[in-house]
Amino acid sequence: MKTHLMSQTLTLTMTAVLGGLLLTACGDQGSARSSVIKGQVLGLNSPAGVAVGVVGRKSSVMTDASGQFQLARPVEDNLRLRFARSSDDISSELDLSSREPGHLSVKVRLKGHEVELVEIEHQGLGELEGAVASLDRAALKLKLASGRTIALDALTVWDPEGDLFTLDSLEAALRQGSPVRIEAWGSARSDGALVASIIKVEVDGNELEPGDDKGMSVEPGDDSGKGVEPGDDNGKGVEPGDDNGKGAEPGDDKGQHGSK
Repeated sequence: MKTHLMSQTLTLTMTAVLGGLLLTACGDQGSARSSVIKGQVLGLNSPAGVAVGVVGRKSSVMTDASGQFQLARPVEDNLRLRFARSSDDISSELDLSSREPGHLSVKVRLKGHEVELVEIEHQGLGELEGAVASLDRAALKLKLASGRTIALDALTVWDPEGDLFTLDSLEAALRQGSPVRIEAWGSARSDGALVASIIKVEVDGNELEPGDDKGMSVEPGDDSGKGVEPGDDNGKGVEPGDDNGKGAEPGDDKGQHGSK
């Protein structure tokens, strides 16, 4: 009996510990997913076109004409940024692993295989969430159902955990009447709009549930399909013994041969 109670206690303790670890992991992931790294490359005659990415990941972004870049901050603790441009042999890495979680603003100076951290700052970003009512493509503005506005720019990062990742797909979803929701993190502008550093765009109910007849496949026995089941006289084929066919059965004097 004592052994049984000890086993139960151990099981409950392990469950509680594992549950706590899972909750902590989920919380960290949610926080990191909404974090961004904004930066600027200095020390180059032409700062545009430097590829900036996170070591260990395939994706990267390009610096603009002023050397600025922006990318999502990943969940990993071992955070290292890579900088590369083949035209002038730039290839270097910057270790940011010891930095606190959250949004980062960095300035770096590049020269060949060397990178110098000039400035780093932790930033807090505002958050705005709601249903998207309309998109002003020319002005790069999203109007929410609440009346608030989210402004996008060339540096806005689209969260890969969302459903939509381009203005084309967002515009198409709104045109089809799909319920689109957005979470945005950024800084407030004087006119009240939120200038988004990172956005996560989702389509509510974008997956069809089993049994939803809006799918393209037809279940067996459904005569809406193109195929016809055996025994269905709406088909083009005629079963043996059907006098509506062109051929006559033996002994049928309606055929083309006369009686003897």
